[in-house]
Amino acid sequence: MQDEATFERSIRDSFPSNKRITKLTPLKIENGIGREFVLTNTRDDMDNMRGRVIVIGVRRYEVGFVAADLKALESQKAERFFASFKPLQ
Repeated sequence: MQDEATFERSIRDSFPSNKRITKLTPLKIENGIGREFVLTNTRDDMDNMRGRVIVIGVRRYEVGFVAADLKALESQKAERFFASFKPLQ
């Protein structure tokens, strides 16, 4: 999937209407495409997620860090979690 608009739309369409993407940032991915996002739940302010979607070839990787507190999504724990994720080539 190399079309940026289609890729972003596929991410937005992955969630129900009560889940709102508040941040969508491109990721540099060698031989692929990726986005990092922050998601909030409009019905439950304790349901927040920071996630990444990466496509390399025919594989799509999705990983998320869920937290009750929005500040926790930017914590050292979240950074370590994302740093430990390495997609297969």
